[in-house]
Amino acid sequence: MNNNSINKTDFNIELSHKHNILQLIESRLLNFQYLINSHKKNHIFFQTYLLNSQFYNENNIISNKKITRYYYFSLGIFNVLQSSINKGVKTLNNTKQLMEEFEYLVSSSTIQSMKYLIAQNLNHPYDIFNQVSQLNNDINGDIYNVNNNNSKKSLYKFNGNIIFEHLMTPPVTFQLSYPDVIVQCCESLIQLYQRFLLEDLTR
Repeated sequence: MNNNSINKTDFNIELSHKHNILQLIESRLLNFQYLINSHKKNHIFFQTYLLNSQFYNENNIISNKKITRYYYFSLGIFNVLQSSINKGVKTLNNTKQLMEEFEYLVSSSTIQSMKYLIAQNLNHPYDIFNQVSQLNNDINGDIYNVNNNNSKKSLYKFNGNIIFEHLMTPPVTFQLSYPDVIVQCCESLIQLYQRFLLEDLTR
């Protein structure tokens, strides 16, 4: 088999993978829009239950702890969107970092302890930005390298505490509305997934 045949095969595989990813993203966008509709408007679920804001608020469907976590996740997505505008692979890497941080937040105490042990130590809390910047840049310092092993994300700790780069966890001093939080979260996810469709994630 000559090199031209090999290159053509690789190209077809890459094209097939890209097509599958695009289908997955489009499917996720439809799912997010459905969730928005079911939480924002009067929506009859399986022609049985009328779902609206009043239904969620009166029945206490979800605990305040979980609602707060969704709220934090929405803030994190917004942070990623603002910090990686038109940055291609940086958008993807920042999303991976956010998911790593959110996974730590929602994990059990046992899993958190394991993740804490392997988290990287920082000399100063603001060093996380220098550390991440170094991991995201290639040897030229201006182009992201998607194949770089350093693209694997990690947690960081300082003075005994996990330091988040993208996840935001401010004190919540008021009652959060579950439907409003879910709508905001899904709208942010739609923006993020649309970014995946519009940006070149290979550079």
